[in-house]
Amino acid sequence: MKPLTYLLKQLQNALRAAIDQALAPAGLTMSEASVLAELSLVSRRSNADLARAAFVTPQSMIALLKSLESRGLILRHANPAGGRSMPAELTPEGAKQLMVFYLAMRGVEQRLLGDLKPEEQGRLRELLERCLESLRVQ
Repeated sequence: MKPLTYLLKQLQNALRAAIDQALAPAGLTMSEASVLAELSLVSRRSNADLARAAFVTPQSMIALLKSLESRGLILRHANPAGGRSMPAELTPEGAKQLMVFYLAMRGVEQRLLGDLKPEEQGRLRELLERCLESLRVQ
């Protein structure tokens, strides 16, 4: 029997591939969509904050932000307090692309849970949330 951690890693890889495939027609990557989602929650986030939220390095985030900005999905402004920080915010076009992301995620989630009964889906969510909380406690 495979260890549970191995199965979870396989699930993570399969989920990432399914999401990337669902986002490809929109020309988005999971990392880019994560940035758009973060900016929809809290505007004017720094490079470092966005890198942590998207699980990428600050160096990778620089290229990612430049790509999003060149496509008109985000705006970056010089920090009024000075320094090199250029907080980002979502544009209306970025908000439209975010909706594409949410629809893609919904489709992938339906595929993921399609063989589970509604009560099993609820139980799975509850168990995953408890597992996540257990790891956060320590």
